[in-house]
Amino acid sequence: MTHFVIHRSSYPSSIQHDSLKIEDICHNYHKKEVAKMYKVKTLVVIILFCISFVFPIATARSEEITGQSIYEHNKDKICDINTTVHFKDGTTKEWAGTGFFVDKEGHLLTVAHVIKLELANKITRAQLDSIKEYSYWIVVQSRNRKYRAKFSGSIDDADIGMLQAQNIEPSGYSAVKIGDPSKVKVGERDWAIGNPCHLANSLTSGTVSFLHRRLNAHYIDDFIQTDCPINHGNSGCPVFNEKEEVIGIADWVYDNNDGLAFAHSIGLARIDLLKKGEIKPPTTGFDIMLSNFPRDGENRDSPGNEDIKEIEKQTGIEYIGDKLALAKESWNDHSAIITEIDEFEDPKSNEKEPSAAKKAGLEKGDLIISMDDKPIATGMDIRIFLIDKKAGDKIKIVFKRSEHGKIVEKKTELTLTKRIYPSDMPEKKKDSGKEQEQRLPQDNDKDDDAETRVKSLRIK
Repeated sequence: MTHFVIHRSSYPSSIQHDSLKIEDICHNYHKKEVAKMYKVKTLVVIILFCISFVFPIATARSEEITGQSIYEHNKDKICDINTTVHFKDGTTKEWAGTGFFVDKEGHLLTVAHVIKLELANKITRAQLDSIKEYSYWIVVQSRNRKYRAKFSGSIDDADIGMLQAQNIEPSGYSAVKIGDPSKVKVGERDWAIGNPCHLANSLTSGTVSFLHRRLNAHYIDDFIQTDCPINHGNSGCPVFNEKEEVIGIADWVYDNNDGLAFAHSIGLARIDLLKKGEIKPPTTGFDIMLSNFPRDGENRDSPGNEDIKEIEKQTGIEYIGDKLALAKESWNDHSAIITEIDEFEDPKSNEKEPSAAKKAGLEKGDLIISMDDKPIATGMDIRIFLIDKKAGDKIKIVFKRSEHGKIVEKKTELTLTKRIYPSDMPEKKKDSGKEQEQRLPQDNDKDDDAETRVKSLRIK
């Protein structure tokens, strides 16, 4: 059998040309269809991506800013605190507030004046020696359970305290999430869950009004101001952000004013250190201007007369060149001005001894720039820095000094020493300070003293 193989090249030219046209048309059509399908697929992918991205965020945001979800997720983490002080003569005194669990070992944070009545001015200095013991009960209202608790630690300088619940089953509570205080913004919504007027697990909400508020209420102040209602019994309760994280511990309110409440920044709470007992920060041996003062001059290079006067008032420096240089150098919040170098009197010899600052070569008018490489923006930053330190620690200090009107940067090393606390001082030497307008918001005491005032102690 004979086989014939016909090649395209053997076609007549007209047929070959038509064949090529048809083939090109088919190829072009195929390319267009593929391009269309690719566009459709790309569009579908983009739509699906947008849906998958936007819907979860919208849902998450909806959950984050819902007070109901914050309450439901955190009600088992809040407890009422009932404090009783027992005196040697058999009498007692009671006090109440709020706390919240921070770990699975039963530790809970609150404010120190809820668990130490002397800090709430409910016990006089004379009564301190007659105290036999403290006892504590906590109540987890969401589960209707009551437990004994024991004192764990406190930072009296910052009015922060800690208890530990006893014999509480792990399933009986859960711990809060701790937020990042550096990310809190004015205008954010906040919520508090506490025990106002013995009305346990009450939820209130508001808005962050101001950050880093200084009230001179405690030696260490770093308050979040909020218009969230904080009432008697709320002291020690957590203040939550929109992520259900604790950003503050409710502490102060102003008498006869609505929308003026204050919570300690959670950044002041040293949870690990509080588990070990009382925290008593040491001293540097100098006093500082806690915050910068309003300026009279137009800019850093042109300080006003009032600026120069304030520098002299704070430091005692008289030379105009140094006052002018310091007024310029301290223009913005990036340093802390030393206003006094302390001297201590030896109780045995009655002779004055130089402080740690004096030994380190520091002087009035020096600008503290950093401590152990940590930038210092205000005087309060130094007090907060010292919370983690103890007497005997050596710290590296970078500071600036005006020498004949010229700013010079210097370094030194300072050995921290023990600070004298009011409880360490004889009654006659205690400085009672001036009465403040603020009121403690946790006053669920049996005396029903609605006019409690707090006295500010001027402690170095």
